[in-house]
Amino acid sequence: MEIRNLLILVLLMVIVPLLIGTIWAGLVQIDHKIKYIAFSWLTGFLTMMALTQVIAVPMVLRRQHFHPFQCAYSAVLVIACVIAVVVLLFRWKRKKTVWAKQEKMSWTTILFVLGAVFLIGIQTYFVSAYQHIDDDDSRFVVEEVMAVERNVMYTLNPVTGALSFWDMGEVRKDMVSPWTMFVAYISKISDIPPAILSHRYLPVFLIPMCYIVYAMIGLFFFENNREKTSIFLIFISALQMYGYSSTHTISALMLLRIWQGKALVASLFIPMMFYLICELLEKNEKKIWYAVTALTGLAGALASGIGITALPVVIGVGGIVNLFHRGGVKKTVKIWCTAIPSVICLLCYLFFWQLLKVYF
Repeated sequence: MEIRNLLILVLLMVIVPLLIGTIWAGLVQIDHKIKYIAFSWLTGFLTMMALTQVIAVPMVLRRQHFHPFQCAYSAVLVIACVIAVVVLLFRWKRKKTVWAKQEKMSWTTILFVLGAVFLIGIQTYFVSAYQHIDDDDSRFVVEEVMAVERNVMYTLNPVTGALSFWDMGEVRKDMVSPWTMFVAYISKISDIPPAILSHRYLPVFLIPMCYIVYAMIGLFFFENNREKTSIFLIFISALQMYGYSSTHTISALMLLRIWQGKALVASLFIPMMFYLICELLEKNEKKIWYAVTALTGLAGALASGIGITALPVVIGVGGIVNLFHRGGVKKTVKIWCTAIPSVICLLCYLFFWQLLKVYF
């Protein structure tokens, strides 16, 4: 693989989401540098996924080719990056970001932090360096290959190669959750074949991103205590590495096929939604968390049909907990309203054929 390809991949998977995510990190008012960078990367990636969902689904319904989607999505990413740069310059000029002073870490804390980083790095390395054969790749990776090589989006059957019809089981679900088109876009721009991108390089980015969510959960429950959060990450790592009781556990999904959308829902989106609900249940919650929750729901809808159905359930349960714990009907309704993007995607799936006849 040429250095140029890897640099473009880093640009798309790190620099662009990091830049876009600074908008969200500034709105949330994160005042710790490392958390600011991690949160920016995470929310920027979620924003990229949400934008893909908004752009790709209407184009899939219209049976558009892959190339128009590639051009439209590239233009939107450029606009998002320009907006992020303008916002950053504005904040820098106004000196809006003030970093909190960090206490010096003890040697014990440093050891726990290094232990957590080591375990996460080991997991990432083994998933990237060694390949697990999964039968679902016969659909997901093939859809990506057809998009890159044949310039089509779900118009050919990934099994037979014949012209596909709209109402055909699993592929119909993919049309409303076009995660494979997002991967195909990364593959096309970076010029890295989809199979190599999925099996070797995506885990390098997605697994640390999943652990960023767990780190935020730890910081929330342990009140920003870095030592306890590091121990929590070590504990989670141990559960993940020894959780292969079946091929359908969260551990198996994360460490065997994280490049698939449903694995991303289980490993990243459900924990992320849990964290956001915890933030919303705070007595004096920040209003921006409602927008981040809606964004996460929309991004999760891109990943898989499971994201379309599971994330609104988490939001619904969070609203019920707030109703009984805090007793505020108004706040409960606001929490439930963050599920609107997910519900819209669910309705698109349930009434796919009727929507198609109107739109096509």
